[in-house]
Amino acid sequence: RDFHAGPIFMEDASCGAHQWIIEFEKTPKDLKAFTHSLDQSIQSLNSDYGAKRKSGLVLGPLELVIARDFLFHDWLKLKGKLGGQNKIPRLSNNRLFMEQFIALNRRLDVPV
Repeated sequence: RDFHAGPIFMEDASCGAHQWIIEFEKTPKDLKAFTHSLDQSIQSLNSDYGAKRKSGLVLGPLELVIARDFLFHDWLKLKGKLGGQNKIPRLSNNRLFMEQFIALNRRLDVPV
């Protein structure tokens, strides 16, 4: 249904990575295979990403977070942006949206 991708920044000796949060209509049976396939697809489409992933020194494997049903709908509603021309931010170069999505993903008592 929807997704957002953001960075995991390098810290100390660990390399950075991309983090994806995806709300599936039907969750894949094999999440490890899905994550690997997504990572491989991004590498084939983006040579810079591919080069950084192949070395393993700059970017580690992408991290996948499964979003609960209606996560992005609830986020738009909480922001007062439900309907109209408002959209889910797909990519970000900081952690702001990702942290909001992850926090909201943990909540089951979202007022809607």
